[in-house]
Amino acid sequence: MIKMENLTVVKLRQLCKDMHIKNYSGLNKANLIRLVGGQEPIIEDKDDVDKMTMLELRRLCKLNGLSGYSKLNKSDLLEFVKMNC
Repeated sequence: MIKMENLTVVKLRQLCKDMHIKNYSGLNKANLIRLVGGQEPIIEDKDDVDKMTMLELRRLCKLNGLSGYSKLNKSDLLEFVKMNC
């Protein structure tokens, strides 16, 4: 059995593509491993959220099954993610 930790990010992304998993392209290695393993992606540090783009924030909301975020501006979306993820 292959350990996910030994796979590169490129290989993990290819695995996501082969498994027909969506919204994986902006995830880091730890979150790709969690996604392939059937677990929800996590935020390691709330300060990381401040550095995310709108696309990344929306992807994070979608991956965590949240709703009501699509019309928020960036500052409101940042607060929404910090409160719900």
